[in-house]
Amino acid sequence: MAGLAAVVVVGAYLRKEIKTRAIFKFFFVMILMCCNNFFLSLKLAEITCWRLVGARSAQRIRTEYLRAVLRQDITFFDTDINTGDIMHGIASDVAQIQEVMGEKVVSCFCYSIHKLLGS
Repeated sequence: MAGLAAVVVVGAYLRKEIKTRAIFKFFFVMILMCCNNFFLSLKLAEITCWRLVGARSAQRIRTEYLRAVLRQDITFFDTDINTGDIMHGIASDVAQIQEVMGEKVVSCFCYSIHKLLGS
């Protein structure tokens, strides 16, 4: 009879241990999922911030470019440049700068961090 009682006690202990491990695994997975969501949110915030930096820089560059063009002597417009060249310069060059600031810098930064962390 003592052997049967021991088996029952050991069985109860093992069921409790298995239940405890399952709960531990569940909470561990939940913590990992929360960390993943947190870092994903940080990544999206970083991308958003860099895009804002690119947009603001592009606006500033457009403004300074237009001011520099308008400061030119009037004969500059008669002989050296036409309106299409000015508009093309404002649109295309600044769009390339905005793309670099908004996307390429983020990619470079992320790849550098991944390289340093080895992930």
